[in-house]
Amino acid sequence: MPKATAVNPAPRRKAEVTREKLIDAARVVFSRDHYQNARIADICAEAGKAVGVFYRYFNDKQDIFIACVDQFFEDLNRASPPAAEFETNTLGAIRQSTTIYWIKYRQYYGVVAGLFETGMVNPEIAGLWHKVRDNGMKRFAFRIRKQHAAGKCLDLDPDIAASALMGMLEFSCYNWNARRLDFQNREIDDETAIANLFTLLRNALQM
Repeated sequence: MPKATAVNPAPRRKAEVTREKLIDAARVVFSRDHYQNARIADICAEAGKAVGVFYRYFNDKQDIFIACVDQFFEDLNRASPPAAEFETNTLGAIRQSTTIYWIKYRQYYGVVAGLFETGMVNPEIAGLWHKVRDNGMKRFAFRIRKQHAAGKCLDLDPDIAASALMGMLEFSCYNWNARRLDFQNREIDDETAIANLFTLLRNALQM
């Protein structure tokens, strides 16, 4: 019986590392230059790779941007509290999820800002933006319905209020990190941002 041929994992691992380097570099360039101004040449320079290498992994700038958004979404979901924790420690889970959203938004600022800015005019990117928002909106709507059952938040439409709360959370993260509208000369530190966002959400949900 012939011996099984061992598969060398090295080439595959090297390809994965190269792809990850390009994605990490893209995040840096998107944060620095914003999506609209980012260039593939700059992404490759940041990654220390030739432009030709880029096209082995991605078709164009939008393709690598989508990969960055997917990475943000996966990272956010992986770090978020499990659903059961929202039932056993509701306030703690809401604070933890608020903390994670702020930290991840800041970490992926250039990517999520690109969603916000480009999603208005690009239908495909708008679909990605909706995917990120929809996850948060469903959680808010579920919590409001739970509050209805407890006789609270009765004047709130769960879906409309969820959209408003997600909008507040999302735009505050964008606005405070961009520093192009409010607080141009003040950096909002993590503790202050998280404390204010959590208090606003807690009060809105009558927790």
